Amino acid sequence: MASQPVSIPATQVHRRFGELIRRIFTQNEHFVVEKDGLPIAAIIPMDEYRAFIAAREERLRRFEELARQLGPEIS
Repeated sequence: MASQPVSIPATQVHRRFGELIRRIFTQNEHFVVEKDGLPIAAIIPMDEYRAFIAAREERLRRFEELARQLGPEIS
């Protein structure tokens, strides 16, 4: 199960990178990296990233299939 993301400033990511990677690997933690208070990136476990990419590719495939079925009707 996914953990609640922990917001962390980019400077802390730089200083504590090894620790964060261990926490991601061993505890499946999620981190939102912030720069000047704005979220700029997320660090998540690799298996969750792969699942995200696979789901995105499947949605794109289904969209393209539906667009082909509709053909010129959507113009």
